[in-house]
Amino acid sequence: MVEIESPNIGDTNRFCIHIRQDDPDHNAPVTNDLQRDLARTLGSQYAIDRELGGGGTWRAFLARDRTLYRDVVVKVLAPERSEGVSAERFVDEIRHTTTLQEPHIVPLLVAGKTISGVPYFSMPFVRGATLASRLAGGPLPMTTALTIARGVATALAYAHARGTVHLELTLDNVLLVDGTAVVKDFGIVSALTAARGESEGEPLNPRVDVYAWGAMAYELLCGSPPFSRRTFTPGGTAALSETLTNAGMPMSLRDRAPDVPTPIAQLVMSCLSSDPARRPADARDIVSALTVATNVALPAPVATKTRTPLVLGALLVLAILAGGYAYLRPKGKVGGAGAAAGLHTLALLPMSDASNDTGSVYFTSGMTDDVTTLLAQLPGIRVTPRSATVALKPGEEFDPLSVGRRLRVQSVLELRMKRIGQQMEMTAVLTRVSDGQTLFREVFVHGENELFRTQDDIVRTVISSFRIAPAAVPRAERARPKSLDAYDLVMRARISARIYSDSTLRRAISLYEKAAALDPGYLDAWNGIADSWRRLADDFMPARSALTSARTAIARSWMLDSTSSSAIANRAIDEFTRQRNFAAAERGFMRALRLDSTTSAAVVYADLLQQMGKGDSAVAVIERVARHEPMSPLVARYAPPVLAGVEQMEPLRASCSHAVELDSARFTFSCLRMELRVSGQWRTYLATCDSVDHGCRGAALHQLGRQDEAKREATMLATMLDAEVRNPVVGRYRDPGLVATWFAQMGEVERTLAQLELALAVDSRYLAHLHDPFFFGEVRSDPKFDAFVKRIGLRQ
Repeated sequence: MVEIESPNIGDTNRFCIHIRQDDPDHNAPVTNDLQRDLARTLGSQYAIDRELGGGGTWRAFLARDRTLYRDVVVKVLAPERSEGVSAERFVDEIRHTTTLQEPHIVPLLVAGKTISGVPYFSMPFVRGATLASRLAGGPLPMTTALTIARGVATALAYAHARGTVHLELTLDNVLLVDGTAVVKDFGIVSALTAARGESEGEPLNPRVDVYAWGAMAYELLCGSPPFSRRTFTPGGTAALSETLTNAGMPMSLRDRAPDVPTPIAQLVMSCLSSDPARRPADARDIVSALTVATNVALPAPVATKTRTPLVLGALLVLAILAGGYAYLRPKGKVGGAGAAAGLHTLALLPMSDASNDTGSVYFTSGMTDDVTTLLAQLPGIRVTPRSATVALKPGEEFDPLSVGRRLRVQSVLELRMKRIGQQMEMTAVLTRVSDGQTLFREVFVHGENELFRTQDDIVRTVISSFRIAPAAVPRAERARPKSLDAYDLVMRARISARIYSDSTLRRAISLYEKAAALDPGYLDAWNGIADSWRRLADDFMPARSALTSARTAIARSWMLDSTSSSAIANRAIDEFTRQRNFAAAERGFMRALRLDSTTSAAVVYADLLQQMGKGDSAVAVIERVARHEPMSPLVARYAPPVLAGVEQMEPLRASCSHAVELDSARFTFSCLRMELRVSGQWRTYLATCDSVDHGCRGAALHQLGRQDEAKREATMLATMLDAEVRNPVVGRYRDPGLVATWFAQMGEVERTLAQLELALAVDSRYLAHLHDPFFFGEVRSDPKFDAFVKRIGLRQ
């Protein structure tokens, strides 16, 4: 028998296949009445191995699913806790929780009742230590603690957005797999409470989980719980209210752990407020706050004054407007001109602020973006795009050698800022990665109102060191704002847009629009508006609803500067994905890349080449981008599907390795499926499909020749989609173009065409991919599908 070891969340190892010689009818010895009852209930599909732990409300057993070749954990309600519990009500209540599919959540697989009428549920077996056992081994580094806290918050945010509250978030319910946090047992407490016929006393409130997250984050960051002992025992809103009333507020986290940055400490303490109204509304607010707080490198531990973001922004603007007019002047040097001669690959690390001023997050991020763009325009230098360095984990920014090796560059440029009154001291350090030699160190002191001149002088220093002709200094005056307020708004918008959610993209648009109102000639504001609307399309809303606003902004940026790489790239993306004019789009991408090699449009250009039937060229572009940007999240997201579409296994494996290295929880499983599909291992592919993933199962069954079963999966998928139309979920948009690809992979021509008609009505981007064999290969030869392709005027 083939045993398939399912990739656990966070597992960076490749999908493993082992050969077992076990008797398929063999069951582990039954050791007690409860286990015997469970074994009879599960039948021959499962082989129960052993009981995991003991005691408590639920008894857990490890079992092998013989049909899907995977280990699962089956939890059964302890007999002494089952009195008065309706198993049918429990199953009904827990059903919606099985739809939670997020990398930081251990999903529920099935729920039911045993032969004796006791509720049970199952979930994948995750090989990882509990957070409780990890903390028992001693304090964690701050970066590790923040990574874990963010993972837990991400799981909660996903659940809260779908109306699910955990109610029992404890250290034992968080597992660590290769450093990635995953949360188990979502919705169990509320389902069991309802099954007992009990009431929570008041509607379930996500702020229960917010408090529990705050207590967990507090202990992660300072090494001990917020109170002398863990008095918080979730299990209902009423119990929580009583607990908090008695507990009061713990000691300030900054007093317990002075190294924790102020904004993070404030966030944790706000979550621990005894007044629920003073806590974040739900975990989505926690994730947003963490993103802003950790967007740049954590500063060195220095005491700082607490300021609100509004005051910080105002102070920054006033300081810039009131700054002195002293021209930049070098204070000291290490290394001379030409010290870096011969180097040609460079990465710019996120700028750090030695002042530990939380209000400088947007300023330093903007400076890093702008200097990266300027350096990328220099001849003879290849600069790692900003998207790659943004992906670095907190703390790594302070080690230029390890970061340089990871990004595969020859030199690393660090920018360090320090405010001195109304002046700003900027230190630029260039380090050679091969031997750690400092090639130059320049220190500049200037007024804050001269930040753009600062950028120019940094670039001139690099030009001198790389022996580039002075005439090559890029001229960026047209892209620079006249209003520093507008500049601050654009920097805030960029940070918000990086989170990539409906709410954060809309917030980014609002900030970009305010910047454009302050400075109508600010090119970056208009490009940001266009890009944010384009990213909302398809994933979060019907494309046609977003494209009018996107195209208005594209036209405005084109009028302002038709030589801007961003304006050209945005126009090319629209020509490719919406107008489906491939030839015009190709010319635009080539022009944009000649102007700026760091543009994120490169991966979209590779996608275009694939749709044009230029598979070899697409592979060449992807491989070049991957060499230049090995840690870019954009490459990790877009490159594997392109390479899978041209069925290039070795480049696909290399691209997936980079993706998994960047974010194993997000990309391991999707890359696994792509590799299995390209290699034709459909039986194994089927084993990876969840029982409710009808698109996945239908595609595999179709390829295996089991057409009757594939048609049943297609019917179940259609039924599910019809139910969604009748009872739409608030905040969820399912693009019909994407749905069309699911039916196409099952060979369902009529259902594919029905979805494509809907996609045409909303102008889905998938209409530009009808030539793609990865999506539509199973229906491309059908005359009706061919007629649709010709009708919409798709041309290569």
